[in-house]
Amino acid sequence: MPRPFIDRARAAIAHAFGFRQRDGMDARLNDEMRFHLEMATEQNLRAGMPADDARRAALLAFGGRDRWNEAARDEYRSRYLEELVRDVRYALRNLRRTPAFTAAVIATLALSVGATTSMFSVVNAVLLRRLPYPDPERIVVLCEHNLTNGKPCNSINPGNFLAWRAQSRSFASMGAFVDRPVSVAGGGREPIAAQARIATADVFSILGARTVAGRVFSADEDRPGGPDVMVISYRFWQQHFGGDPSIVGKPLLMQAYEYTVVGVAAPGFGLYEPVDLWIPARFAPTSASGRSLRAIARLRPNASLEQADREMKTMAARRAVDLPQVNTNWTALAMPLRENLVGGSQRALWVLLGAVGFLLVIACANVANLLLARAADRQREVAVRISLGASPARIVRQLLTESLVLSTVSAVIGLGIAVKGTRALVALVPSGMAVQSLDGVSVDWRVLLFTLAVAAITGIIFGVAPARQATRGDLQTTLKEGGRASAGSTRSHTRLRSALVVAEMSLALVLLAGAGLMTRSFAALEHVRLGFEPAHAWTGSVSLPRRRYASDTAIISFYQNLESRIAALPGVTAVGAISYLPLSGQRSASGFNVEGRAPAAPGQEPVGDMRAVTPGYFSAMGIRIRDGRALATTDGAATPSVAVVSETLARTFWPGESAVGHYLLYEWDKQERVQIVGVADDVHHDGADKSAFMEIYRPHTQFPYGNMTLVVRTSGDPTTYRQSIQRAIGDLDGNLPLADMRTMDSRVAESLGSTRLSAALFGLFGLLGLVLAAVGVYGVMSYAVQQRKHEIGVRMALGARPADVIRMIVRRGAELATIGIAIGTVGGLLLTRLMTRLLFGVAPHDATTFVAIAGLLAAVCLLATYLPGRRATKVDPLMVLRGE
Repeated sequence: MPRPFIDRARAAIAHAFGFRQRDGMDARLNDEMRFHLEMATEQNLRAGMPADDARRAALLAFGGRDRWNEAARDEYRSRYLEELVRDVRYALRNLRRTPAFTAAVIATLALSVGATTSMFSVVNAVLLRRLPYPDPERIVVLCEHNLTNGKPCNSINPGNFLAWRAQSRSFASMGAFVDRPVSVAGGGREPIAAQARIATADVFSILGARTVAGRVFSADEDRPGGPDVMVISYRFWQQHFGGDPSIVGKPLLMQAYEYTVVGVAAPGFGLYEPVDLWIPARFAPTSASGRSLRAIARLRPNASLEQADREMKTMAARRAVDLPQVNTNWTALAMPLRENLVGGSQRALWVLLGAVGFLLVIACANVANLLLARAADRQREVAVRISLGASPARIVRQLLTESLVLSTVSAVIGLGIAVKGTRALVALVPSGMAVQSLDGVSVDWRVLLFTLAVAAITGIIFGVAPARQATRGDLQTTLKEGGRASAGSTRSHTRLRSALVVAEMSLALVLLAGAGLMTRSFAALEHVRLGFEPAHAWTGSVSLPRRRYASDTAIISFYQNLESRIAALPGVTAVGAISYLPLSGQRSASGFNVEGRAPAAPGQEPVGDMRAVTPGYFSAMGIRIRDGRALATTDGAATPSVAVVSETLARTFWPGESAVGHYLLYEWDKQERVQIVGVADDVHHDGADKSAFMEIYRPHTQFPYGNMTLVVRTSGDPTTYRQSIQRAIGDLDGNLPLADMRTMDSRVAESLGSTRLSAALFGLFGLLGLVLAAVGVYGVMSYAVQQRKHEIGVRMALGARPADVIRMIVRRGAELATIGIAIGTVGGLLLTRLMTRLLFGVAPHDATTFVAIAGLLAAVCLLATYLPGRRATKVDPLMVLRGE
């Protein structure tokens, strides 16, 4: 068979299979396959088969179709990669030719991508990342709930916990714990203030505890009469014992009791607040008073959360029958661990992520505006390329490649910004906002994937519209006009850019409205009177070991002597102590009745926060006594029981009359009958955004506590008194350390930290959105001035005044501002409802905020419009007309 016929057959088959004949294509088929194909094709041609059929039949007969398709795929991939590399190189060359444009786009996108990625890093760590425990989805938190006036997840009663653990069928294991401040000493070291977690052994198995040395304590060691053992945290081990592995097996003195260290927990192990050591709880079956424990449990493999929750409620109802004086009107519940850990920060994080997402969309709209302006300038280039044979799809792909290159470079820079920004963000987050989850904030695979997705999506979003606009012009008109866009194309560009500016302004208004609402909330919180004066007040905790201070008399005597020593220090104006300091997150409550009134049913009594205080506490904290008197040194153990109550309690039971002289009845180890001798200002114990509770202050001499927090008021800087106060304690007992030493100002600042952070982030996002919106308006109006230069020149030649030209330009900007503000106001009123739980003292639809934000945005946008208008008046009509 002549060679030309075989070549013709091969060419026909190549065409049939979608190939273009190229030099060297036969080299993709091995020699043996080529020989057999040629022979079979020649035979088929001699038999009278058409060339296409002859080649196809040969391929099918010798199984070469797969080989041929493989060669086709290789050819396609090779050609695609070559074109992609060519597109990227061409995009880089084009971007290098316009450094100002490229820098503006990359800076805009990098900042917005970096901010978005930083916020997502926190959301990822707190809400999305797997908790660091085995099968964390099967770990639940157990709570009790007072059906009348309790918080949804209250601490639990020890007796109830023991009953649940014995009766439950839904849980594989159940553990409980309570935290206490302690002092630790050993090996001739100075006493160390530490936080101890008194826990059952099940807590370790539920959380999958690991150790770097030794072991955790066992269930046998957790029984009454077991050996005194201790597990210390990795941080405590490193900080105070230098990571010495020989600490395992050695004794340490904790609260004057000797405990043997049996293990060192692995780094990062824990739950909720960080603790320094764990000791066995050894709850006895008689533990039935009070509610102080936190409990966790692990579900059985075949048990669901709903089933466990129903069982908890059933067991709670049974306990209410068995022990009505403690459990009447109480129920129990099971909730997922993550839900309990995240608490109220979940909504705040999602809202902030949504806000920074708005900022990213504004940035995309701004970049799209820049690309539209650039596309208009490149219309002649696009028209020439299309006239030379390039398809519109090929042009769109090239322009999209440029957009993706910009977004990719921006994402890489934004990722670097995100790493730094995430660290700064975590440093600003207050300690009460998902602390444990934030310890693990980092740029992991989810964050990287998120950044890549953001880069790809933003590249497509801001690149599609300019790319399509660039290929829609009339080729002949564009080429005839020497590169100036046609009128239709100009109008299309103008409409699209105006729409983008309206979108930017709308989103910016939503961001600014959120920022305004959060700022007003923060200001309202700062103006709430907390009931005490934090300035010049220093605080520190002391924990007395029960072994050395076994009697109430010894405890009372120690604090009386300590206060007298501190009060003698120069510059100290008042000193006192309290069992549970405001803003500490700790409290102790009890139900009570009012003498002379019908007692409430069990479980439905009013609840008051019980506080043991020394006589100087009210002066040291700056709490005013509104009626009666404060507690005095004469209120001793041998005198009648007295109390000072808060204004809320007095107003609730004796509205319009004095509460002084009335009696309260409650049970605390024994039946108590206390006379009210004074009424103090309400104190916001849980922060300015929480309502004041009814509080009952008892004299420390009648209601002794071993663990107390000192409050020292000074005439100067309170932080300078730390060593003097520590020496005063050392003079009385050299084995007692001071713990949690802070000023009240710092505690107040921390309580406002979550709102301050949200306000700061919203303000930052809103400011960036405002700047981007202003830049967008400026760009659109500058482009409009450039396009209408001839018209403006003609108008001025015919006698138009500069003011008329400015008015014409500003009017167009005002139209865009009005539309954007109107749409943004509607959107803001709808979306700010999601912030209801984050606000304090201001409604989500606050008219003052929206009017002020709308006015600010309008003023900025009009300024951005005025500047191009001023530049338009500089047009020389003679030069414009000559150019035409």
